Amino acid sequence: MMRSANGTLTPTGHNPIVGALAGEATYSPFWSVFALVVTDSYHGELITSTTAIDEAVRDGLVEAPLAQPVAFDRPMVATDAQLDVGTGQPIRPTSFFYYEHKTVPYFDFGEMPVDEQVNVPIDTRYVLARQGEEPLSEPLRGVDMDRDGDIVDTNDIYAHAAADPDRSPLCRTVNVVVEASISSIDTSGDETVADLRNASQLFDPAPITPTVVAFTSTDDLRNCPQQRKAGGM
Repeated sequence: MMRSANGTLTPTGHNPIVGALAGEATYSPFWSVFALVVTDSYHGELITSTTAIDEAVRDGLVEAPLAQPVAFDRPMVATDAQLDVGTGQPIRPTSFFYYEHKTVPYFDFGEMPVDEQVNVPIDTRYVLARQGEEPLSEPLRGVDMDRDGDIVDTNDIYAHAAADPDRSPLCRTVNVVVEASISSIDTSGDETVADLRNASQLFDPAPITPTVVAFTSTDDLRNCPQQRKAGGM
């Protein structure tokens, strides 16, 4: 980062540097940010590992890492990974981390909330099923429930809406059994049409009867990023 006369920090274009690789015990797709502010001695040198950061600080190329009040959802992926964005061609990764002097591709799902201890808040993903039936989820069933030619649609509901700044991509799965008369994507034949679309229809904060018959909170934690634009991330 470069510091302007008024103290504002702006990126230099250098790839981010990370200290853990996907598959390692310390890896997470959620990254807190530390700024490396360059000095007048910096002339475009590449800093490609956490060890190199220490060397660059000792050599006076950058200031000591400065914690920032921001974090990002940026999962590492394989070079040939493709992201299905619903319309148009799948997206390949075009952003890269430096890790131990190598470049590693990642998808950038944007900024995310963290608390003062730099912990990721846990949001809730409600997976619905009618009483006595399978979940209202094409991926879980492997069935084209709304008959639109794919198996990616669900009646999953999130505790926070996609545009809510408090929405966290780290989601705990809660299985919710709803009454048998509930209409969903399978009865409407449209992935956008369902009786239940908001968490407040399920809990307020107690289970709303007769809609909610039963529910079970699980230990299943997932990265559930929001898609910010059609045909893209």
